[in-house]
Amino acid sequence: MADGTRAVRALSWQEVEEVRQRFTALNRYDPGAISGTILKCEDENFALGPDGKPDYTRREQLYCYAVSEKLYALFNLDEHGEPRVRKYSSLVLGQLRSPVAVRPTATRAPGSWTHGRDRSVRRSANKQSRSPGKTTPRWSN
Repeated sequence: MADGTRAVRALSWQEVEEVRQRFTALNRYDPGAISGTILKCEDENFALGPDGKPDYTRREQLYCYAVSEKLYALFNLDEHGEPRVRKYSSLVLGQLRSPVAVRPTATRAPGSWTHGRDRSVRRSANKQSRSPGKTTPRWSN
């Protein structure tokens, strides 16, 4: 920047759309079946409406916390600057078992993986844990 502060120039929504449209020429599919660009603008790129569904008229800044291409979380910041996870991958976690015992009557495993994911996302957004008095579980080390 002019004052010497390091910064990355962000593209406007219009510039992003122009880049997406440049990929139309690479679409190898029948234009009658799949027309336009091959770069899809995912639902997570749009603000949520009052009904909790994407409002395709309003784009919203989307952040990504990624460990690898198959292990990531996409999130927005709400009006209070709190991260709101919109999508996360769990593909690579399929081979792992929960470190927390599952009750025989439980219908699903406890949220140990989502707890760790949410904690990592909050840390990446410079937010404290939702439970600052709690200690980190032994299994997370």
